[in-house]
Amino acid sequence: ILPLAEYFANKFSVSFVKKFSGFTPSAQAALQGYGWPGNIRELQNVIERAAILASGEMDIHHLNLEFSENEAPLTDGLLRNLERETIQKVLNEVGGNRKKAAQVLGISLRTLQYRIKEFGL
Repeated sequence: ILPLAEYFANKFSVSFVKKFSGFTPSAQAALQGYGWPGNIRELQNVIERAAILASGEMDIHHLNLEFSENEAPLTDGLLRNLERETIQKVLNEVGGNRKKAAQVLGISLRTLQYRIKEFGL
């Protein structure tokens, strides 16, 4: 899905004279977790709409995907894994300093501590 989405994003960014710099991790997870009942035409339409709305990097809110009940857990799991990996990466980059990690992540120290406990980091 991602190579096709990138192809369409590049195509539409040229058409709309906008710069496309990729998909955010949450947008990538959403694209991969979505069922695509309309197949490639739906993907093309979603990316076209996102290209109109976005400038630079496309985020999940640009995609405007509506997940069914069956798809939500998959996407939720992907996003949770991504969140866990991101927190772990930032903690490693700041040498385990939780206060600095919270600042880098743009969340409160309390939220970071909760996530660390939740993810068993």
